[in-house]
Amino acid sequence: MDTKKVGGNAKGMTQFHQLLIKNLKTYRKQRGYSQMKLAHLCSVSPNYIGEIEMGRKFPSADTMDKIIFALNLKPYQLFFSEEDISGVDQILQNHYEQAKSNVASYVAEALRIYQATGASGEQIQTDIADIMKNMELQSRNKSKDS
Repeated sequence: MDTKKVGGNAKGMTQFHQLLIKNLKTYRKQRGYSQMKLAHLCSVSPNYIGEIEMGRKFPSADTMDKIIFALNLKPYQLFFSEEDISGVDQILQNHYEQAKSNVASYVAEALRIYQATGASGEQIQTDIADIMKNMELQSRNKSKDS
């Protein structure tokens, strides 16, 4: 297990580390897990979970993945305050709702056009396949630009 020892008190810890400790304890308790139960789910010793929660050790990336999975969290949830998380969740929800609305409008407009032109079901399927390919290409290009 690759861990890094850190200062054992709040003065020696970063805000990031303090949030990790606070959130780990909070989510573990919300799930009704003891340190022993979480340790078992993560294949680490109960003492190790205790050391993390006391700020004496910082988990490796592998252990962090196991903790996130065991607690059924989104990765960012361990590193943000509740206020930040609710803000992020609201932003994501807003984007989702806007995207859903845009797609619904686009589909309604496309169907109106197809009905007006008398396009066949086969033509509609071909056009949808072309749109999906273009969307995939645009997504790949955006990923390359990032």
